[in-house]
Amino acid sequence: MNEKIQSLINSGLYNEGQIETIKYALHKEGVNEELLMDPSIPEDYMFMYIKLMDEGIDVEPFINNKWHTKGYPENILINIIRGYISNPDFIKSYTNLTIDNTNNLKNKGVLETLNDDVKFFLKSQSQFYNIDELLRPGIEKFKLDQVGYIFAVFLTGRNIDDIFDPSLSLDQMKEIVLNSSKKSKDDVEILDVTPVLSKK
Repeated sequence: MNEKIQSLINSGLYNEGQIETIKYALHKEGVNEELLMDPSIPEDYMFMYIKLMDEGIDVEPFINNKWHTKGYPENILINIIRGYISNPDFIKSYTNLTIDNTNNLKNKGVLETLNDDVKFFLKSQSQFYNIDELLRPGIEKFKLDQVGYIFAVFLTGRNIDDIFDPSLSLDQMKEIVLNSSKKSKDDVEILDVTPVLSKK
């Protein structure tokens, strides 16, 4: 038996249904079973998250914010999450669910003007980081992969002024960062943020 599954069984924290659902996830391509290894997630909601991952939806923000504890049956919650991906503001108007702390952002108005994929990515990250420095005039001109790289550089504490230019390609941004890094030889990796938004 898979060592990972055996360790879950040995922990005594998971019921049989949860174990079977995680086993199922282990054999599904494109499904990150690590996200499900929280004994507080009931098996029905684990399976719901697997379905969403199978659709290409990034469920990590929803799991981190424990949407499965908000009182919605899984057959309804799955559609709420799909709806949130399509129209976050509409869903928030009709539920008590949110994945962002953008009310604490000084530049929230800038965030709301961005393309849906960039907006969703930055809102997801705003739970963990103060992203006000990124929400400056011109951010609306960047594509998602560019924002992902700028965000990765931002997390290192490096100033982003010299790469905050939508006309720069990712390779050009990376070259600027490497050339300006005289004290450190560490590379800044581009975040894997695509597809953040599920588009059918």
